[in-house]
Amino acid sequence: MFKALVYKEWLKVRWTYISLSLISMLAILYIFLNVSHGIELNGSVAFWSFVIYKKYMFTADITYLPFIIGVVIALVQFYPEINSGRLKLTLHLPMKENKILLQTVLIGGGLILFLTAFNLLLIGVFSASYFPVEVAKNTLLTLIPAYLAGLIAYFAVSAIMVEPIWSRRIPMIIFFAGFVSVLFGFGDYTSTLLLFYLITGSFAVVTIILSGFYFKRGIK
Repeated sequence: MFKALVYKEWLKVRWTYISLSLISMLAILYIFLNVSHGIELNGSVAFWSFVIYKKYMFTADITYLPFIIGVVIALVQFYPEINSGRLKLTLHLPMKENKILLQTVLIGGGLILFLTAFNLLLIGVFSASYFPVEVAKNTLLTLIPAYLAGLIAYFAVSAIMVEPIWSRRIPMIIFFAGFVSVLFGFGDYTSTLLLFYLITGSFAVVTIILSGFYFKRGIK
């Protein structure tokens, strides 16, 4: 059953996922072409000083890209199901609705997590080739909150779409919008703080179970 679900979800998102993957890779390549051009014009020491002392965020152009990826994948996964009424049918299969929904979002979340790991690896390799290790490490630390926001946005949008009643959707939208906006604060995030946001953000996964419960039973 799970293999069939994986195949079904992959068929839905494959072209969108591949397109977003290519866009993210091209965006990363564009950033480091700009870095290479900046170093060529100003010299490596001057450019490093600008990054280190002026705290120039050369990766700022992709800050909101993970958020967009998370939202788009959630829409592609769930909008057709809800709009056509297929989700209602799926939740009446001989299987608990929370298990079906959890498996569905874990498939989408897993795809986003894989793309996140690949992007961060790519950024880390490029950063280490142009900058000292400390700068490369700091670059990754400044981007992790943005990628975490993208993952949380995916689970949040999925739960909001499954939730059938606007009186419950609106508080969810306000809460998750506020929570995700904190991750775009461009502050200095420690590993402890990131872990806190990860644990807190994981409640978005639990939220979809409650949304699925209401959706299946039509509780208003």
